[in-house]
Amino acid sequence: MGFPQLGNKYKEKPFVLHTHLMTEKVQTQLEQIKLVILLFDQEIAEKVAKAYKGKRLKDVFAKCWKLKKAKGIAIVSGFGIGGPAVATTIEYFRLANIGQFIMAGYCGLLPASNRSIGDLFIPSLSVRDEGTSFHYAKESAYIENPEGKLTNVVKNALRENGIAFHELPNVSTDAPFFISKKEINYYSMLNVHTIDMETSSIYSVGVHYRMDICSLLVASDKISENGEVHPNKEVASEAIIQALKALVPSLQSYVINWFETPKV
Repeated sequence: MGFPQLGNKYKEKPFVLHTHLMTEKVQTQLEQIKLVILLFDQEIAEKVAKAYKGKRLKDVFAKCWKLKKAKGIAIVSGFGIGGPAVATTIEYFRLANIGQFIMAGYCGLLPASNRSIGDLFIPSLSVRDEGTSFHYAKESAYIENPEGKLTNVVKNALRENGIAFHELPNVSTDAPFFISKKEINYYSMLNVHTIDMETSSIYSVGVHYRMDICSLLVASDKISENGEVHPNKEVASEAIIQALKALVPSLQSYVINWFETPKV
């Protein structure tokens, strides 16, 4: 039996609509928002919101701040973890005609990786070891980075600020607490360096809806050869904060240009 049970589901259109969630009040609050930064770390989300005079929006899904000092950008956090949570969050904000999303989160380093905790990654592809992506994209072993304009803006902003990042294969899983030695060896054969729960899901959602999607990961822990996990969230958190400091000004310019460019 394949998954999803209805083959080629990705070719279908949504039948069950959730427009009732996007009330007029919520729609009004989200006007002028063109780009959403999804942050798993709520503490970092609150710091970024405070730095850019973010206004907490009421009755909006999860925790959402509209940045007053960065026109057109919102920070969203508190939506959960995993492919279903991120896909659902994107689907919700898509109801407000928002079509650009950056997911900034943590990932683990596989034993064979020679990268370090605190390193940034924009995955070149993500092996699909989770279920959500198969609802949105044709069945395959992995899904490549959609490489839209937004991803290029992120890459250029990081380079201009002297912040290094890696474009290497990732694997997304639904079961991060159940990873076998056989899986580790298989991923190593594919040159996979990092593991998370969401990247292949958001890549597939982006491809399906032709949205501008970017996954920005920072290594927060390293899996040793004997299977032990060695974390350093403090280093990883600082790396995300520094990356966002570099990104937001460039993203603001990008969004402003989006407002000012005539739409065909």
